[in-house]
Amino acid sequence: LSLLFTHGVVLDGDVSGAYLTAELDGPPTYLELEWEMMPEEWRRCKHPVCRIWTGLYGLQRAGHGWGKKCEKQLFRLDYEKVAQSDEHTIYMRFFKGKNGIVEPVLIVVYVDDFLVVGNREIAMVAHKEIEKALGFTPKDDYECEEFIGIQVQALEPMKDGCRRVLMHQTTYAQHLVDDFERDHINGKELRQMSTPALVRDE
Repeated sequence: LSLLFTHGVVLDGDVSGAYLTAELDGPPTYLELEWEMMPEEWRRCKHPVCRIWTGLYGLQRAGHGWGKKCEKQLFRLDYEKVAQSDEHTIYMRFFKGKNGIVEPVLIVVYVDDFLVVGNREIAMVAHKEIEKALGFTPKDDYECEEFIGIQVQALEPMKDGCRRVLMHQTTYAQHLVDDFERDHINGKELRQMSTPALVRDE
């Protein structure tokens, strides 16, 4: 992951309610509503049900339907899976920039979270194409600062020009501490101590 953040720009995006945007494949599936949720006219029926046409969170097949839709849209945009990778959700496509140089854009998909990696100019183009095809949740800045719970912070380059990236899970660790304090010690604050790990600048 660190390699992604040290070459060009990394943009992120997530599709809100992704499963709900994909058709539910497989045998027909029906849902029985709670009595309070039923329309008045349904209450005349003994066991009214409604058919589910799109994926619902909690259904085992819902993720499969979204995965098929996502893959289909990326293939339509001329992306190809990276054959050398053991992962099935890494895609690549080559773009020609304004300077005429052909450069790759890498797409990493984790369920409904996306990373778009490449030269800034072409990565922005690729991000907009995917956003139009799948619908990212709108936000002011798509430059990636966190991905699947891992926070990423660019540091000043070293003297030899190498770019540095700090990767950490401070926010996630704080959530764990907050939950423990709330659930096990009545909200009292845990005693703090300095980290036992060596801090090295490499």
